[in-house]
Amino acid sequence: MSRQHPPSHWIALLALVLFWGSAFLFVSIALDSFSALQIAGSRIVIAGAVLVALCLALGPGLPAGRRQWAYFLAMGITGNCLPFVLIAWGQQHVPSGEAGILMALVPLMVMVLAHFLLPGERLTPRRTLGFLLGFAGVVVLIGPQHLGGLLAQDAQLARVALLGATISYATAGILAQYQPNRDMLQSAAGTLLSASAVMLVLMAWAGELAPSVTLTAGPVLAVVALGLVCTAAANLVFFWLAHRSGAPFLSLSNYLVPCVAVALGAIFAGERLPADAWLALALILAGLALCQRRAPAPAAPP
Repeated sequence: MSRQHPPSHWIALLALVLFWGSAFLFVSIALDSFSALQIAGSRIVIAGAVLVALCLALGPGLPAGRRQWAYFLAMGITGNCLPFVLIAWGQQHVPSGEAGILMALVPLMVMVLAHFLLPGERLTPRRTLGFLLGFAGVVVLIGPQHLGGLLAQDAQLARVALLGATISYATAGILAQYQPNRDMLQSAAGTLLSASAVMLVLMAWAGELAPSVTLTAGPVLAVVALGLVCTAAANLVFFWLAHRSGAPFLSLSNYLVPCVAVALGAIFAGERLPADAWLALALILAGLALCQRRAPAPAAPP
């Protein structure tokens, strides 16, 4: 018999989907005043400050031990720093809805990496076919006619960067299997604190600690929303829901996040995706559906 989930689980899932799906719209707004590095760094620092404050205020405090902090650093880079920068950079050249569609590939990438890195997670014919369907969606989105000169076109290179973000998220999903600290608030705070240190160093090195243009309210509020809502709140809801509902229920977000990203881009940014983007979405979601049986836990998208 299938497990019945209480209304609180569904409310949390819908909130999580909205938090993750809206990130792409907020990034597109923030790009009016901030660079990709500044957007990624700001949202990580804001979220890190909030979660560290909660961790200290609620009692567990920050973890100790080199092994834990080495793990948090690896998680911070693969699950936050690298994908956030790649997504923000990629969205300079592609619509937010299209970026959201590509993020639906994350669980498929997790599945492929798990085949090589996790015992008992071998690729079956069903999973292989599901991955091939998802990859066919990527080919449709990029366009077979553009594959030869992929790196010569900004939009196509941006899609490759977004694809790189899905691989980075998937790597974080694999690393999550080896988590040394089982306190979810400590883990989230430690990961984002480590990621904050990395981003501040990178921003200082690139001379991008401060924006080079006059700030307006829209981009500033978008960056704040990315930090508070799409990163800090999303992490808390994700860990709360993962602890109570399990991976199969959480995996429903993989279908809903790209749909939310497309809808918000159309409503608030006037984006109109071409027919090949819709075909790509259908192929990627079909691949996910085919692999849904024994799907690994999803890694957190933006």
